[in-house]
Amino acid sequence: MSTKSDWIIEKVFSNWHTSDRKIQVAVAGIIGSMLLCSAILVYVTGGTQYSYIHIVYVPILVGAFFFGAIGGISAGLLSGLVMGPVMPLDATLGTPQDPLSYFSRAAAFATIGAIAGIMFLALGRYLKIMRSQAFEDPITALPNRTQLLDDISRAKGRPAVLELDGAGRRPLRIVIVSIEPYSRVLATLGHDYADAMMRAAVARLKSDATRDAKFYDLREGILAVLVRSQSTNETVDYAHRLAECLGEPLIAKGIPILAECRFGVAGLVAGAGNPVTAIRAALAALEDAREQRSLVAVYDADRDDRRRQTVSLLADFQDALTSDNQLRLLLQPKIDLEKQKCSGFEALLRWHHPDRGNVPPDVFIPVVERTGLMRQLTQWVVRAALEQSVRLRREGTDLPIAVNISVHDLERSDFAEWLESQLLKFGVTPDGLEVEVTESAVMWNPDGALRTLADLRCMGIKMALDDFGTGQSSLAYLKDMAVDVVKLDRSLIRHLNGDSRSYALVKAVMDLSGSFGFATVAEGIEDAVTSQRLAEVGCRTGQGYYFARPMPADAVAAWLCSDTPTA
Repeated sequence: MSTKSDWIIEKVFSNWHTSDRKIQVAVAGIIGSMLLCSAILVYVTGGTQYSYIHIVYVPILVGAFFFGAIGGISAGLLSGLVMGPVMPLDATLGTPQDPLSYFSRAAAFATIGAIAGIMFLALGRYLKIMRSQAFEDPITALPNRTQLLDDISRAKGRPAVLELDGAGRRPLRIVIVSIEPYSRVLATLGHDYADAMMRAAVARLKSDATRDAKFYDLREGILAVLVRSQSTNETVDYAHRLAECLGEPLIAKGIPILAECRFGVAGLVAGAGNPVTAIRAALAALEDAREQRSLVAVYDADRDDRRRQTVSLLADFQDALTSDNQLRLLLQPKIDLEKQKCSGFEALLRWHHPDRGNVPPDVFIPVVERTGLMRQLTQWVVRAALEQSVRLRREGTDLPIAVNISVHDLERSDFAEWLESQLLKFGVTPDGLEVEVTESAVMWNPDGALRTLADLRCMGIKMALDDFGTGQSSLAYLKDMAVDVVKLDRSLIRHLNGDSRSYALVKAVMDLSGSFGFATVAEGIEDAVTSQRLAEVGCRTGQGYYFARPMPADAVAAWLCSDTPTA
């Protein structure tokens, strides 16, 4: 809603009896002047027998508009008096009016004024209710996002427009406050308790807030504060003070709730950008605070730009899935550390963007995993791996290829059935394909993941637990996992040389895996000493740049025949 519309609703349709006395006197004087002018016009045009007498409805309606029913009745009676005994029926002949006529006219004027006053009062109240619903949150009674957008729009256009009490002309900044337990309280206790918690939080924050701050309710669990401060550091200090306000538990319908919160801070530049961009900047800072596990984060344009570029990759990645030359699989050999022979390959995805060049997997895969594209990606990888398996067998290399699957695949009840259909389609036996899954993917939905892993294992496909040592799996789940192989993350073996504790840890993992009947694969081997020490503690298989870098399928045969440590 525009600023002009706001002014009409807030000022024109308000009852003037609550306004300044000088304004009331001025409006009353205007109404009296209108009555006088109306009387002069009626007299000059011939008297009350002519239609010009109806012009008195204007001051009557104005009186009703500004003063309600009392104003309308008063203006109506005054109009009846002015158009009554002192006003002739015919000014030219001096014919007087019939008393019954002007008394009945005065009564009609007063009645019209009363009805108009009541209608204007009802209209004003209705518009106030409509404005409250449009600009105010019904739970916390705070201005909502629409009001915030309007306030920022006015403030950014003219920095002095949004004058907060005592703030002067200091720079305006926005602070986004996330009451983190909101979703959890909503899910466990329901809306009543979540709403009560938010009302308690708002009351606590407003009671200790500075006068130059205005609070808004953006959505469930998210508040915003417009505050004027001299510097970003001052705003960060203000956010810390707000956090201190919420240090004690909030009481929601008798239940104490510890309100952990996070803050995002962004500044506003007069005349630059738009309100939506300003709020988005503060929300981006809030997301940074969550990612960094910090209390407060200030908007970082470079970080935000990188995040937006990463998200923009999604549209490009969808095109890559249907392109013939953007996505490709490279194969990294797995080496039998005892025999120093290649025992299989891991398929690694690479993306060559037409404009950005090579995009690292750790940049685009985490983004894709949060969308429905992950299912399509898994299907592409599996089919490409099976095609390469067929090609390698034609060249005389009959070694399994391992592919990685995601949490989305584990949640599919038909994933094992689909994978079996692909094996039949390409004519690859189950022992020609291995499936790797991370700890975090299994722990996302342990029951469903374990069922899918068991189904795959029943088909004869070897299962590997990838990146072991970086996830959240417990020994209770580890013993129940339907896996054949545990792959040690490179972080576990990085300091294996010269670090006795790392050596003891890896050996303990080897012993544990052996007791469960799991084979082990070490990732990230980069030197001969690490390879030798892994063999000493019982690790059977390894992979890493020490042996070979990932290579296209058409280079595998030549590599196997070359004079390498693994030949």
